[in-house]
Amino acid sequence: MADKKKKVLVPFSRWALNDSLRRPWGIDVSKYQGKVDWKKVVSSGVSFVFIKATEGATGVDPRFEAHSSGAYGLLPRGTFHLMRPFLERGKKLIPREVLDEINHYSDTVKKVGAFEGPPVLDFETRHLRSGLEAGGEEYLRQYVQQGILYTSNLFGRPPLIYISKRGLALVAGMPSIMDDAGGYWIADYVTSTAKSGPNVKPWSLWQVSSSGTVAGIKGAVDVNCFNGGTAELSKLLPLCP
Repeated sequence: MADKKKKVLVPFSRWALNDSLRRPWGIDVSKYQGKVDWKKVVSSGVSFVFIKATEGATGVDPRFEAHSSGAYGLLPRGTFHLMRPFLERGKKLIPREVLDEINHYSDTVKKVGAFEGPPVLDFETRHLRSGLEAGGEEYLRQYVQQGILYTSNLFGRPPLIYISKRGLALVAGMPSIMDDAGGYWIADYVTSTAKSGPNVKPWSLWQVSSSGTVAGIKGAVDVNCFNGGTAELSKLLPLCP
């Protein structure tokens, strides 16, 4: 997801307009985007947004409520949680209880209100590696599987899994690890000319870049493509009444 590193920025419209399949394109946001003018974002052609809610078992993105209320009624919204399958004890990494994270994610989202989109579990590659270091392969397999199942129970729908192709390769030897997920959100960065999509099936969302620019947002923002048309998007992310 988006961070504060200096980037060569490319306008959001460059991807959307170059997409011969005319798919819906959207963004995801966190504290790094600061105050957002959501009406300008909509006027730029953005079709949906995912908003960072939480991280680990205690972290809450400081812009979560502001982004959520600002985009309400203008864009269909989803939320995401940054998974951290380890605790730091000095220089040592130890396993974390996944249920603590998912409870925290669910409680935080419910305090803000109902969201149109599915929950998302964000598995960053560096954190998956740290999880392996903390507890080994069997621990990480159970952490991922239990996280998916518990999220489905609390939110009433299976989560999307945000993961890079490197992250997928890291867990490729763990059979059925993500079978119960609602779909993949694949990070696979490309140039400003969009191709058909990442070579991972089935994928629901494709993050093409963390270096997009959109009117209404200062600095960089993540750019995402939806795998389908507007009718399919409205099923996954129906705009609130």
